[in-house]
Amino acid sequence: MSAKSTRARRGLPPAAAGIPVPSDKRFRRSEVRPGKGRNWRRLLMRSGWIAGGVLVTLGFLAWAGGVVSNSSMLQVKEIGTSNLSRLTREEVLTQLHELIGQPLLRVDLEQFKAKLMECPWVASAELWRVLPSTVGVRVVERTPLAIARFSGELFLIDGAGVILDRFGPRYRDLDLPIVDGLGSTAAVGGTVDAARAQLVGQLLHDLAPRPDLLERLSQVDVSNARNAIVTLRGETARLYLGDEEFLQRLELWSQTVPSAREHLEIDDHFDLRYGPVVYGK
Repeated sequence: MSAKSTRARRGLPPAAAGIPVPSDKRFRRSEVRPGKGRNWRRLLMRSGWIAGGVLVTLGFLAWAGGVVSNSSMLQVKEIGTSNLSRLTREEVLTQLHELIGQPLLRVDLEQFKAKLMECPWVASAELWRVLPSTVGVRVVERTPLAIARFSGELFLIDGAGVILDRFGPRYRDLDLPIVDGLGSTAAVGGTVDAARAQLVGQLLHDLAPRPDLLERLSQVDVSNARNAIVTLRGETARLYLGDEEFLQRLELWSQTVPSAREHLEIDDHFDLRYGPVVYGK
């Protein structure tokens, strides 16, 4: 037997020197556990360093972003406007003057859009950022429909009944009929009765295929929301058209008026709502 095999094992009596001893599995497992614990600690330490690095990086980026967004180079210095017709650039700038000096990247454009929408002429608006220091503005304006008369004062209204502005020299290029019966008082930015405004809009829409008749339309009275009463240029008769078939009834009047004037006493009112016969009242 070799010296190695006869050497007494540590912890065993001399008589057991030559007896083989099976390995203890529990003892082997106990040798592995400390190694796993050290791996977990290393993993946790590494994760902690990574998380700390990420937080430091995010903090730096937030600080740098704040510095950049508040930089004087990225403050609003100019407001660019487009698509303006009746609305002037000065009126737009008056609504948006508080934009100047705001941080371009952080300013709430929706808030200023809502402020611009307070202008009666604005049907819709779009605002966007243009680096380094401009806010672009695009406006869709309301279309004037008629000139409404309230207690002797004249105002422009659109198809939805919104009162756009007082009628004056600024709008002298507009050739629109005067409408009565929408109310007794008015304020710019307010609205008139929707049903009566719709009646006026339908009347003008129906006459669009006949520009000659549309151009002759001088005054409209919608005091009764079911009966549009019109006066044509060059005539004094008030024509009752009801709330439908406006074009057909005015064409009937144009065909009938010569003979009517010959055989009837001319009255101020003619009712065209009841078929081909024109009734004087």
